[in-house]
Amino acid sequence: MKNSTLIVRSVFVILLLTGTAQYFSYTNNQQNENATTSSKIPVKSSDTNKIKKTKTLVGKWKVNYNSETFKGAIVYNIKKDGNTFNAYTYEYIDMEGYREKAKNKKILIITSVGSKSGKGVYNIKYENNVYNVPCTIKIIDNNSFILSYDYFGYSDSETWKRL
Repeated sequence: MKNSTLIVRSVFVILLLTGTAQYFSYTNNQQNENATTSSKIPVKSSDTNKIKKTKTLVGKWKVNYNSETFKGAIVYNIKKDGNTFNAYTYEYIDMEGYREKAKNKKILIITSVGSKSGKGVYNIKYENNVYNVPCTIKIIDNNSFILSYDYFGYSDSETWKRL
């Protein structure tokens, strides 16, 4: 057998194997994506039952913090903006209960939400830099959820309580 024939056949076999693997990988991803998408409740939907479930996030939420940099609570105001829910800083509360109005900065973008969980992007300020960190949301009930994130080995979770 000539070397050129052997090379052409080898290339053909490699292309056939990688193409087959790619095809099955694509179909598997499509099935997983369809399963995941069907379990999510889209934020923009004509189904009023789904909208009622997602509208439970709208309103004021309080998160308690106990870190070296801040001890107290922050109240966030979650609003529906188009296809997402966004949380804005509303006010700061210190350990003695003194309140100070916040500057209404967007801190959280909830990109998808279902009846038990959701996903979003949480803005974290660290050493004068703001980082957009992917986060997950576990809905406990209509009055509380847990926001969790893991960013380059630094992970945390916060319990958000409805006011």
